[in-house]
Amino acid sequence: MGSPALPPANRRGVSFNIGASDNPLITRDANQGFALTSAVSPNASTNLFEVFVFDKDDASTAMVNITFVTPGAVVRPGLSIGFNRVCVTPKGQNPRTNLPATSCIDVAYVP
Repeated sequence: MGSPALPPANRRGVSFNIGASDNPLITRDANQGFALTSAVSPNASTNLFEVFVFDKDDASTAMVNITFVTPGAVVRPGLSIGFNRVCVTPKGQNPRTNLPATSCIDVAYVP
C-alpha cells in the first residue's frame, strides 16, 4: 500500500489557451486578442489580474487590468513593433518576481 493520492494544489493564476488560432506567435494586428483561462473564485479579489507587455529591451510598454467572471477571457493589451512578451499576474504583483503565479507568451508584431 502506498500513501493516498493527494488532490492537486490550486494554482492562482492564468493560462494562455494553447493553439495558433487562439494565441498566434506572429501577428499583423497591434491589438491582437489573447485567449486566457483561469479558475473563478468566490473570493472576488483573487479574480483580479494585470496584463503587462514587455518589449525586446524588457521595458514595460502596456498594462491592462482584467477581472475573471467566467473561466475564459480575451485581452487586447496593445503590442509594439517587433518582439513582445505578454505576461499575466495577480493584481498588484510584479510579473518579474512573482514567477509561480505569472504566465507569459512571446509574440512578434509585424505590421
